[in-house]
Amino acid sequence: MAKLEIGLQKYSMKNFHNNVIIFNILFSFCFSQDFFQNSKDFKFLKYNSEKYFNFSKYNIIGDPRINDVLPLDSKHHNFLPKKDSNNVYRVGLRTIDNDFSIYLNKLSFFTKYLYFFLDARLVSNTSRFENFSGLPRKIKRFGFESGEISQGGIGFQNDLFILQYGRGKQNWGSGNGIELAISNQSHSYDQLVFEVRKNNFKYRYFHGFLENINNINRYLLGKGIEYSNHENLRLGISEIVIYSGENRSLDLNYLNPISSHLEIEMNGKGNLPGSDLGNAIWQISFDSKLNHNFRLMSNFLIDELTIDKSERDRNKAHGLGLSVKLIFSPKQPKNFYFALSYTALGTKTFRHRNLDDNGYNNFVYLNDPIGWAHGSDSQKFEFQINHKVSSKFLNNFLIYYLEAGQESILENGYDPYDDYLKSDFPSGKKEKIFLIKNDFEYYISNNFSLKTRFTHSINKSKRNDDITLMIDYYFNLNK
Repeated sequence: MAKLEIGLQKYSMKNFHNNVIIFNILFSFCFSQDFFQNSKDFKFLKYNSEKYFNFSKYNIIGDPRINDVLPLDSKHHNFLPKKDSNNVYRVGLRTIDNDFSIYLNKLSFFTKYLYFFLDARLVSNTSRFENFSGLPRKIKRFGFESGEISQGGIGFQNDLFILQYGRGKQNWGSGNGIELAISNQSHSYDQLVFEVRKNNFKYRYFHGFLENINNINRYLLGKGIEYSNHENLRLGISEIVIYSGENRSLDLNYLNPISSHLEIEMNGKGNLPGSDLGNAIWQISFDSKLNHNFRLMSNFLIDELTIDKSERDRNKAHGLGLSVKLIFSPKQPKNFYFALSYTALGTKTFRHRNLDDNGYNNFVYLNDPIGWAHGSDSQKFEFQINHKVSSKFLNNFLIYYLEAGQESILENGYDPYDDYLKSDFPSGKKEKIFLIKNDFEYYISNNFSLKTRFTHSINKSKRNDDITLMIDYYFNLNK
């Protein structure tokens, strides 16, 4: 279940300009790192990105970085160090009912442009904490079952480009929760990131390292370009590739940020020529502010296109995906916004079959989707109401209906597709889920929050009700 996304308040122009001046003087481009994705800062940011329609601060290709949103959101500066420090250093405790996690966030700045970041955590139960990928141990120590570094690495950024190596995630697409190709709902992986920004355009390249399965090395990479007029329109197009092979080394052809999977594979330029050990998808994203009240976001994904007549004659299907989200933010009451969305991923989408008759190039990592959380062979209708009751209270209500077919990549992540022929969508015996969820979060202080979650679900005529209590508290240890 996706965590509640909560947002920052909108501040007056006077406060805005004062904060811009202060923080530009003190910090310049130092705050270049991605937000810690398990932090409240990140949740506030994601909420704000949809509520306030701010096109100059948020992205299609990649989550916003700290220095991107600093002028707009600087009053909520839990992620910032004290004036006389070049560090963010916090230790915190999260609980979900009787399970608990201890985490450490550290962000250090060596120079004006060079930084180090770390997000580490220990958990008592590996199954209760979102996107945790550490392996459970047979014996618990001090009540903890496992631990991992969710994010961590080193980077350089100035006003033109970014170069970063470390562990993290990529999130490419318009609309929170409807990203298709790759999303921050996946597990973290080690990656090299390169980005160039100039005027209205941004180009990003990353190359990531997935798990090894039976001596099969798996790699993930992406190339995307984004345009924004910084007012009411943002467009993005990207290519995401997984390539693999037994003891396969890093392929310099894929490390080239301006190459293309089609050109590499069709011309036999990979370091395993003729092996068909690469799988690519393409995503087109759209984000538009229609007027003061409405915003429309959409993603279109292409995995396989049936172009040749011979393939159409064989009844071959397209491999496609689509997501659409409409947001209504009324002037009154101003603390509400409503969201209606639809997402569908084709039956064979995200799957691949190579010459070795395996699915190691499927878009999964550690048995979970790299992109949309519900995988493939499914469709989902969702309605949300987000209400900021006060500066300390936030309520999120959602209701959705999900249909998932029997070939969902969630159930058999590394199986190749049987064929690419047209079939029912969703396929076979369908799983149908109707769910109502309400999250209510109370902020006692900037570093202390309480959250209750109520869920009611119906699956195959079976009803399930659940109430969950969550607590988050951290200490600032900045020197």
